[in-house]
Amino acid sequence: MSKTYNQVFSKRDEEPVSKKIQRGLNTVANAVKSTLGPAGNTVLIDRKHLGTITTKDGVTVAKSIVLEDDVENIAATMLKQVAAKTVDEAGDGTTTATILAQALYNEGLKILPFIKNRNELKRQIEDKAELVKNFIIDETTPVLLDKNSDNLELLNIAKISSNGDEEMAKAIVEAFKMVGEDGIISVDDGVVDGYTVEHIDGLKVDAGMAHPYFMTDTRKLECEQLNALVLLVKDGVSSLQPLIPVLEYAGTQGKAIAIFSDNFTEQVIELSLMNKMKAKLDINLVKVQGYGSNKDGIFEDVSAITGATIVDKNTKPEELLACLGQATKIISNRSETRIISDNKDEYKFNEHLEMLKTQIDNEVNKTNIDKLEARLSKLMGGVATIKVACKTPEEAHEAKDRLDDAINAVRSAIEEGYVAGSGTVFFWAAENLIDDGTEGYRVIKEALQAPLKTLCENAGVSYEYVTSMMRQSMLWKNGIDFSKPELLLVDLPSHGIIDPAKVLRVALESAVSIVNLLLTSDNVITTVEPDAPAMPGMM
Repeated sequence: MSKTYNQVFSKRDEEPVSKKIQRGLNTVANAVKSTLGPAGNTVLIDRKHLGTITTKDGVTVAKSIVLEDDVENIAATMLKQVAAKTVDEAGDGTTTATILAQALYNEGLKILPFIKNRNELKRQIEDKAELVKNFIIDETTPVLLDKNSDNLELLNIAKISSNGDEEMAKAIVEAFKMVGEDGIISVDDGVVDGYTVEHIDGLKVDAGMAHPYFMTDTRKLECEQLNALVLLVKDGVSSLQPLIPVLEYAGTQGKAIAIFSDNFTEQVIELSLMNKMKAKLDINLVKVQGYGSNKDGIFEDVSAITGATIVDKNTKPEELLACLGQATKIISNRSETRIISDNKDEYKFNEHLEMLKTQIDNEVNKTNIDKLEARLSKLMGGVATIKVACKTPEEAHEAKDRLDDAINAVRSAIEEGYVAGSGTVFFWAAENLIDDGTEGYRVIKEALQAPLKTLCENAGVSYEYVTSMMRQSMLWKNGIDFSKPELLLVDLPSHGIIDPAKVLRVALESAVSIVNLLLTSDNVITTVEPDAPAMPGMM
């Protein structure tokens, strides 16, 4: 019987492992960074039997790359983690994070032969990165969502993140004005060419997938279900046996089913995944977070919007079908779930809203009042759905990628403000660093120039010329508008060229975290699956 075995690669090999890591990083990063900025290009991705897509989304490009060499592919996978971590925390900035990671590793690799303690280099890079993050905070301008204004700053952020698509940017700002900064914005297929925004009832709650394998979209790390049945089970699910009538009903009706509970045993999760994979049952187990009244509130709010009756251990199996609710769409990730419902029981829903208002009026504890008001706001805010329609499915896929990024960029700006764009913040942060003679200083200083260098390369202009103009002006908000053919220095914020501060901060943190792991690694161990033995008489 064939067994797997390991291969070990080290710096003492004929080709040092660091060179293979570098090749893997550069292969992914060079493809991703070609998309940066208004002069960036799209990437064609062949998905075998699923057809070809076109995208400028950094994380989509990175995830599509698989390299033949094991060590190079490990490095590529690590770089994908940079993009995934950035999009998970900030929703955008994957391309910037990838560029920073590539530059940090390449600069660090130049220094490695001349240092004795790599962990000291790691500490120095982290210290300098902290100074850069403080610089970003100092340069940040706060921005508020105003439902009665044109929200020019947010419009500009959406426009930049969507690669200059003004129609898309306007749709995003309209959606935010509909539901507020904490509201849910969903993306869906449309009928009329372009972007249309609709407001429907919806809710976002602290409840996530009980296991990653329930996901249906590996790019977004989400499980999306349409026209789903909803079952709310309080006090945990210890066995699937009592739920068989519900699961059989969902299967025979061809319906998706989402089961919300505060706890699922491992056996329940395993059996549910088996039903999902083998029986093709569209099921998702959603674990409700929190304790006490917070957890109870989630069950109550989901019940109000879906029409589901909350069940517990005393509910009989034959009563479960009558307790089911329904939602138009349910989207879950690892920590939260968005529920969209446009056919809810208006009487029951309004009765729930009145109950919350009464509780607020009778409550004296300020913390409890804030929690109740937050619940009420989420329920009344609803969901804004941006519908996208294009001439081809490939074009629609690319537009949805940009739309997701731009929505998250606007949300990040509302959370932490904005800074001048066009790579200038990282450039001036590098200029502002004090040379303390450490290797960490040299690595960070060079790496911080990479985003602006990439923008110049994609636009076909001289980086040296651009930076000499910037240094002469000495105004940190001055930079180049790369969407224009003229190479002119402009006040970036007044021209609408701004970036969410959170996106840049998270991009730097993600890049430093992964690269420090790679710079302090000398050996790589891979698993080899031997070829299956040939059948007798076969060559």
